[in-house]
Amino acid sequence: MKGVIVHGALLGVMLVYGYRTWTKEEATKPVGGEVVMWTRGEADLTKIEFQTENRLVRIERRGTGAAAYWWGSESKTIKKPKPVDPTPPAPPPPAPGAGSGSAAAPGAGSGSAAVPPPADPATPPAPEFIDETTTTEFPIGPEGEKLVKQFARMRAIKAVGVPGEDAKKDYGLADAQTSIAVVFADGAKTLVVGGRVFGGGDRYLQDLDTGKAFVVLGSLVATLEGGEPSLRPTDLRAFDPKAATAVEVSAKDKSKRVQKIKVKAPAPDADDPHAPPPNADELIETWGQGATADTVVANFLDKLEKLRPTSYDAKLDVASLELVVAATYKDGKGAQLGTIKLYRRTTPAPADATPPTPPADPSKPATPPTPPADPTKPADPTKPADPAAPATPDQPPAAKPADKVEYFLWTERTRVPGLLTTMAAERVEQDVPTLFGQ
Repeated sequence: MKGVIVHGALLGVMLVYGYRTWTKEEATKPVGGEVVMWTRGEADLTKIEFQTENRLVRIERRGTGAAAYWWGSESKTIKKPKPVDPTPPAPPPPAPGAGSGSAAAPGAGSGSAAVPPPADPATPPAPEFIDETTTTEFPIGPEGEKLVKQFARMRAIKAVGVPGEDAKKDYGLADAQTSIAVVFADGAKTLVVGGRVFGGGDRYLQDLDTGKAFVVLGSLVATLEGGEPSLRPTDLRAFDPKAATAVEVSAKDKSKRVQKIKVKAPAPDADDPHAPPPNADELIETWGQGATADTVVANFLDKLEKLRPTSYDAKLDVASLELVVAATYKDGKGAQLGTIKLYRRTTPAPADATPPTPPADPSKPATPPTPPADPTKPADPTKPADPAAPATPDQPPAAKPADKVEYFLWTERTRVPGLLTTMAAERVEQDVPTLFGQ
């Protein structure tokens, strides 16, 4: 009986040890697979380039040390018809020795130059095309940062060895036009991107250095294929919004501070028959002071946080812009988490710009044009002025050309000002006086 108890105890210890070992292996299982392609530190990685026939998506490290960050760009090349020169081509020079008015006969003496036959006007010339490349830049969001970590410590689901010509066709590697370059400080790894695994979304890659092919997670390629929409951040705040417990909004010499509070949910609209019944105990988070919600600030912050730039210019100096409003977020200990700043740039219209022509008033009949005076006849001083002709002093002055106004958004995540759509930014600016009760 004693031996049974001892063996039972040993079996229990082995089961516990085996369970802990199994769960530890699951917790430390490499992301992306168990086949090691290479293992490098993220600090060694300088650039990732996804290249197709007409696209280049790049993630590159900028800055140094603790201030280093990842920045993205996407270049697209398209073929456009070459602009046609409106100037007609000059006629060919006359043949040497040809007399005036005489035409060079075909088969003339050896000293005469052959005149090319005229082009057939019925056959249009073949169109010419030129390559036009456009490049956009953007900050890298969490998805892109995760991708960088995966490529620094590259793992595959499966290794398939060095494929033959038939296998390369099956893997979509034979005529592949897509590649991924993973650039480290001391060299680069180039991977040819093949097709998808049959019945799944994972992809074949071939290492050009070794010739070996691998099956990797489809998301490694799909995120790069998505370009800017997949790599840029969806939330421009560089902090967890849940950690923010207070925010200070400032514009010029005005400022306002609110805290994150919980209040009872507002009653649903009585006119909405589909509205759920009210819950007297339901609380919602909002911005306010004490126990009173400040709906003006809450709505303003909601608009400000939803602004999304359409493009970024890394060369634009934020010091050259005018600050419209700034929101500074803080945590429960009063430490600053991050900011959102709305800027404006006004470019005066050129002095020689043509003012816009005002539209005609449809309620007034059109005035017939006055025929020009005959310069051979002197003006008749006794003839009264034309009553239909408007007097010069009554004519409204020409409108001045409008200045160009642009809006930009800056956060710690964007790092550079991002250009905004004018309409959305103007709505935020128009709410600033209401925010401070002006």
